[in-house]
Amino acid sequence: MQNKAFLNYVFDDDLYIIDRPEVQKEALKEPETEYKKELETSTSDEPVTKDISWPSSYKGENNKHITILVNYPSEDHISNQDEEFLLKILSAVNLSLSDVAIINLANNQCSLEQLTQFNTTKVLLFGSLESTPDLSNYQLTELSGIKIHKANSLGEIQNNVAEKKLLWGNLQKLFL
Repeated sequence: MQNKAFLNYVFDDDLYIIDRPEVQKEALKEPETEYKKELETSTSDEPVTKDISWPSSYKGENNKHITILVNYPSEDHISNQDEEFLLKILSAVNLSLSDVAIINLANNQCSLEQLTQFNTTKVLLFGSLESTPDLSNYQLTELSGIKIHKANSLGEIQNNVAEKKLLWGNLQKLFL
């Protein structure tokens, strides 16, 4: 039985014929399979699917697929004072903490790809973030089917009547 090529069609796993002691050591190494070679040398235009996961740390239940992005380097999620203000904003548009996911970008990364993968429909972005230089404050934007509203930080909005009015106008367009 010289030609053993047919074994590739019969068995899914790698097979080793070990009849010499020096070969036994080689068999313990992980073999380079044809599949691995294909992945490494693949030049196809097909998109490579990545395992995209939702940020591990967020506040809320995200029942309505609305994401709120904030930046609080010294907090796990959001400061207590700003959370109270945010809850008032949410209740004004008939939402609650169970409807949203609050993600602190100081502790988590969140990409547009992640947002689309997890069916996010709307994003409220509060504060200055380096990753969003193309977005203007108080302008509704749509990217990849997601409606995005960027504003100053919640702390700044609380103390500025003009910014509260701008935010309220856009929230009405988004949610009411």
